[in-house]
Amino acid sequence: NFLLQMGRLWICLVLGLVAANSTSEKKGEKKVTEEDELLLVQVVIRHADRASTSGKIAENSEQVFFRGHEHLSDQGIDNAHKQGADFRKRYVENGFIDSRMVPNQIYFQSSAVPRVLMSAKSFAAGLFDKTGKGDAVLPPILTQMNMAVDKMLVPDMSCADDWDDMYEKYGFEDDGKSPNRMIQVIKTMARVEVPEDCKNIPLRDLDALIAENSNDLTRPFLSEEQRKCGDGGAKWLMYKYVGMLGGGGEDYNENRAVRTVGLLMDTMLNNLEKVMFATLNIFQAAECGRDCTDLERFRVYYTHDTNVLAIAHLFDAVDLFRDQTPAFSSAFVLELRRSSKGLYVNVVMKNGQDAGFEHIDKCKNRGCSLESVLEEKRRFATSTFVGCSTDEKEEDEEEGEDFNYTIPACVGVASVAALTWLRR
Repeated sequence: NFLLQMGRLWICLVLGLVAANSTSEKKGEKKVTEEDELLLVQVVIRHADRASTSGKIAENSEQVFFRGHEHLSDQGIDNAHKQGADFRKRYVENGFIDSRMVPNQIYFQSSAVPRVLMSAKSFAAGLFDKTGKGDAVLPPILTQMNMAVDKMLVPDMSCADDWDDMYEKYGFEDDGKSPNRMIQVIKTMARVEVPEDCKNIPLRDLDALIAENSNDLTRPFLSEEQRKCGDGGAKWLMYKYVGMLGGGGEDYNENRAVRTVGLLMDTMLNNLEKVMFATLNIFQAAECGRDCTDLERFRVYYTHDTNVLAIAHLFDAVDLFRDQTPAFSSAFVLELRRSSKGLYVNVVMKNGQDAGFEHIDKCKNRGCSLESVLEEKRRFATSTFVGCSTDEKEEDEEEGEDFNYTIPACVGVASVAALTWLRR
């Protein structure tokens, strides 16, 4: 509305005034230092290690992944906890948020897929202190239980449009028989050349291979050839697959990426604006709904690899995946900071619980002002879900109860079919 638009028009002027005021010296005051202040942290993170969507390879697979296909392994639970502990070192031990878990400081939202909710719980357990009796202190975790309408954290795979670039790139035409994006991906992946280290691996086993190669208990039961594929070519093939689904990676498509994370992008940018206006006490212009000072300073959005890859691409961080599918527990982090020169954004990646925090080159040395980030990324944000350009979308939404959580999640049950199509 008018007030919101006017507020955004003030951004350039306001940030300039903040920078000017922060560097000016009043009589009798000490000179302002270059010390940074962390104002807001937003984390987009993938669920932890899980069993394959279907199939198994290692002879002990059923014992290790006893919860069943697509559910977390014990190692996944431990790794989500370890990832939480690493974030504790970065954001809790420095006093940014209270180790005792104070609700008005933190916000957790999760895809309702069970493995994602379980990962969020374990991550939080690693982030905060325990009670005096040793029990975990966990924050409330918001979720949209109707997964068919959760367009922010459960990737939507029902649209078959925005695929013309892929037809041209991979040299084939639409036969008019592809009802959704997963089928489009299956057809396209059939034309992707299989890496040399996976030539002798049945590609229907690719998802199981990645899951079992990542687990310390099943990896020893894989052959050397299987482990080599799992460490290399399999991760690249899944990177291609996930990128096609969400619009990120090598087959980047802005329309598909916005459909995947446009709502999440809008939420994150709005949060940046709210904090900006809070620092200036311009609450009405920001239209916070409640005082901006009440916005939680540490916000976690638990989701899937498709979403993590897409949002990393839109924030120029996709190269940090190094052409491999996002690791389990991979995290994209957006930090809002304030220095004497004004507000700026850090973009940080942590690709799995064993990786360190990496900064994208573009934003190093305070290279991404808040003003520039809001200006550059707003075109990727949408306040309402961008539906299909065909009438088929409306029919799918009317049958929302037919969506099982295994369908929209990351790889989904179509993985096996997709990988079978790859077989030469």
